[in-house]
Order: sequence, then C-alpha cells, then structure tokens
Amino acid sequence: MDKMSNTFISNHAYFLHMTEVASKCFRCNLVFKDENLAAIHREIMNHSTTRVRVQATPTSQ
Repeated sequence: MDKMSNTFISNHAYFLHMTEVASKCFRCNLVFKDENLAAIHREIMNHSTTRVRVQATPTSQ
C-alpha cells in the first residue's frame, strides 16, 4: 500500500487563452464576430457598436 501511495500520475492540460476582436452593442448586450452583422445591426437598430476583445471559444471536433 505504501508503494502505491508514493506513485503519482499527473495529466497536464494546457489551455491557451486566445482572444479575438468582435463588435459589441452595449445597449442590446449583443456580440458580433462578423463585422457585416454588426453593420446590419447599426443600420436597423441605429445603435453604435464598439470593438472589443473576447475570449475565443474552442470548436468541437
């Protein structure tokens, strides 16, 4: 038992915190990763959008 308690197995997972630039409407609390959608939102709603950095979400495979 003592021999088993001294054995340590470690699995390391490394996550890279990547950021990307998106447009955000603070009035609606919406985030647009596509600039074309942000332009449509500005035109239809007459709200301004601000360029912000957001954390990228990992894609599932």
